[in-house]
Amino acid sequence: MDEGPSLRLLCGDELGYVRTVQAATAQRLSAASVVARWGDGRRANGVSRLALSDGGEEAECCLLAGAAAGSLRQVRRAHLALRSRARQR
Repeated sequence: MDEGPSLRLLCGDELGYVRTVQAATAQRLSAASVVARWGDGRRANGVSRLALSDGGEEAECCLLAGAAAGSLRQVRRAHLALRSRARQR
């Protein structure tokens, strides 16, 4: 029985970290774990907004993290690898 594709979530927090949380399938969310983390752990950089653009077929994906204090950070595209295998074909 096919349980479906893996699930990857991007989460920001009040300490300025952006985390990638991954689960094998949507049905196995209770077994999800943090697979990557970026940020500096300073409360002044707390993430208040995340924006993701997959860039379409021609461009690279981009993640922007906005902080409550007004700053904006771009998470390096090398860390994202968000496109599904089906889309890369």
